Amino acid sequence: MAGEKKEKEIKENKENKKKLKLNFDIKKLINFQKLKLNLKRLRYNKKVFMIIIISLIIIIGVISFFIFINSNQNSKVTKMIKSKELSVIVPQDAFNSEKKFIIEEIPENSIEYQNLVSLGNFYGKIYNVKPEDGKEESSLIPLKVRYKIPPNLYFGDNFINFTLGYSSDGEPPIVSEFSGARVIKENNTYYLEAETFHLSKIGLIVKSPQESDYGMKTLIEKPVSIEPDILLIPGTDLNFTGYLSNTSTSENPYGNNFWSVLFPKRSIWEYKYPMIDTKSKVYYDSYLGYLIRTGSKSFIEFEAKRLAQQLKRFPNKEFDIVAHGIGGLIARYAIESDKEINNVKNIVLISTPNKGTNLANPIFYNLFYGKNSKLLSNAFNISEQTAINISYNTNFFLEQINSYYEDIMPNSKFLNQLNSYGKNENTRYLAIAGNNPKMSKELSNSSISKIYPEFLNSKGDGVVSVESALLENADKNLLYSKNFYEMYSNPDVLDSIKRFLNESVEKIEIKDFQDDDFIETYTEKEAKEKIIEENYRYFKLPEQYNEENILTNLNTLSKINTSNSILRKIGNKILIETEQGIYSIYGEKIFDSIIKGGVVYNNRYYVSTDTGIYVSDDQNDLFLKISDETKNADEIYYIPDKGLLYIVNSSDKSSVYFKNQLIDNSSKLTKFKILNDDIYLIFNDKISKIENDRIVDIINEKYLKENLNIDFDSIIDFEKNNDLYFILTSDYKLLMFDLINLKGEVIGDQDIGKVKLLKKDDRLFIIGSDTLTYIDLTNRIFKGNYQRLNSDIHDIMFIDNDVYLLNNDIRGYEIWLGKIK
Repeated sequence: MAGEKKEKEIKENKENKKKLKLNFDIKKLINFQKLKLNLKRLRYNKKVFMIIIISLIIIIGVISFFIFINSNQNSKVTKMIKSKELSVIVPQDAFNSEKKFIIEEIPENSIEYQNLVSLGNFYGKIYNVKPEDGKEESSLIPLKVRYKIPPNLYFGDNFINFTLGYSSDGEPPIVSEFSGARVIKENNTYYLEAETFHLSKIGLIVKSPQESDYGMKTLIEKPVSIEPDILLIPGTDLNFTGYLSNTSTSENPYGNNFWSVLFPKRSIWEYKYPMIDTKSKVYYDSYLGYLIRTGSKSFIEFEAKRLAQQLKRFPNKEFDIVAHGIGGLIARYAIESDKEINNVKNIVLISTPNKGTNLANPIFYNLFYGKNSKLLSNAFNISEQTAINISYNTNFFLEQINSYYEDIMPNSKFLNQLNSYGKNENTRYLAIAGNNPKMSKELSNSSISKIYPEFLNSKGDGVVSVESALLENADKNLLYSKNFYEMYSNPDVLDSIKRFLNESVEKIEIKDFQDDDFIETYTEKEAKEKIIEENYRYFKLPEQYNEENILTNLNTLSKINTSNSILRKIGNKILIETEQGIYSIYGEKIFDSIIKGGVVYNNRYYVSTDTGIYVSDDQNDLFLKISDETKNADEIYYIPDKGLLYIVNSSDKSSVYFKNQLIDNSSKLTKFKILNDDIYLIFNDKISKIENDRIVDIINEKYLKENLNIDFDSIIDFEKNNDLYFILTSDYKLLMFDLINLKGEVIGDQDIGKVKLLKKDDRLFIIGSDTLTYIDLTNRIFKGNYQRLNSDIHDIMFIDNDVYLLNNDIRGYEIWLGKIK
């Protein structure tokens, strides 16, 4: 006992000495008596006194902030796993228990490495980060991934020429990019840092050097008019800015814009910000400065403040804002937190999570990630495919918003602050919600309804719930049976936006035209044309639209995990052509080669590969090699008795060669098509035909626009019925043109799909992404009957009364078989 007592006394003496030494050190650092004397001397100089006090407060505040940040990081970071280039930071609360990871370099001479490089343009080393216990789990808070940037690739603090890529473990692997990565600097070394909820194969992806360019940018400039300019603010879907594929030219490198088509007299602006793209060091340093000044770590709030500043730069210019997803939150926060902004006349919020979305909750996602689909099916009383769809869709969205997911969780600090401001009284509000998530109807009876109302039919659009998207104090709320990603491109939605914005445009009264009293006269030619016009059989258009079961008994035949697949009809047989080979309708690979193009000609199927030409027919699945000829081209088509037609594509043009001769390089080729053994080339601005080894233009864009008095975007597809040409355009128009009588009309204007035209007997079918309609060719009637499918249609073919559909699936395609009425 005596020994223990003595040991205790020694220990107490040591602690007392430490305290005395600490007090002495503190007194050395701060001489309170001296400070007191100096303050007394300064009491008559209030200005100097206040400057010193304010300076001390700022210094103490900054020191406290960094102490807090460092202590906060130190308390949360339990492990940093490092390799030469890659490091992974695992916060303490990221998993339910301690989780360890292993970083393994993928050998550069391995097939896996070469495959990943070809798929994702990786640069340098690629690492496989895997859990030590072998259990794939999603973290509850984001993990940080850092990759050292090679000095020779770093062009400056405002450049963004790289992202971090990751690959799935599937076959073939899918390479994606981490959303919202940022450039940071530590110890004179630059890193690319990203956040993620799960780890996989990770590497650096290099792109062309470009300087970051953010803020309000003009997309389409038009002469000044009484109509406000349109300001587009995208969310996670950058297609929202409206550029149409295959419409770019040397004069118009960005291509046509469907917002400009919708508002032809208005200038179109875009608010650019790097929520998804890589953030430059200049941008991220600016954000850190905002964080230090305000204490707010919200990227959305930071961008909203920047937008508010930009709007104030144009006090004499009026804007109508059209925003999608989180873009709507940025727009709302900008104009509602700063009531001085009075130049926003209207705001349209499309699928904006005003009250948040449960898809942003990583705890909910953790219920699905890495779990067996059969177990999930039993646990939630849903089908296995539905479980897979929920897991995929949630993962896709959560990875996009990984750096600001907390802001859009329901009842977040950011959303509570935003919704406390109230609407800007200078602005009219339109809120648009969707209630078709394209999920199984069975979900309403499952426990999923309590976790993800966003996935319920009639209650969500697959990302945002109806309750969250609509605003009680909006001037108008609209609801459409669309999902999150198709909402803004739907003709009905666009028409409602156009009407709402035009309602507030000042009307200029124009007097009615007063006809004269002169007698009208016609020449003989004009008289004949008038008779033809009065008696010409135009198509009868629908007064209303009705749903009809055009296709019935639809069942899934098989699934294939491929990309860029199309259906080929050879006699009474259907095959699936992909870039990686040919499949039967039952998903069996019957021809393994890199496919450059396929042609069905005289009931034989000619396939061009990177090793030669092969042929098959409808009698068997055997492909016989008939030629070793090939070309270094993007697409190759072999036409029997004629030779090779091959195409080399650039961003805005296609160079088309036939029999080794260049026959066209003026436009962008969209499709190669054979009708009744005639060879057609469909370009973005014309339809051409190969005759006598040369190309002949049948119809061009300029001619159609002048004769139909209509504007339209690029040509997607066409079909023929005798001398009538039916032309499908990328902005959802169906045009008819009669080459004999030189008559034409617009049969469908933004009320039809834009995937494909297909003629069967006396009907012409128009296929959309999830719709099917038709016109009666014999009686020249468009009844307006349509069918909506719970799947994205990629291609369709008919054999007698059987219909084969190729539908987009999360991992490739599904093949459906059904009947046609």
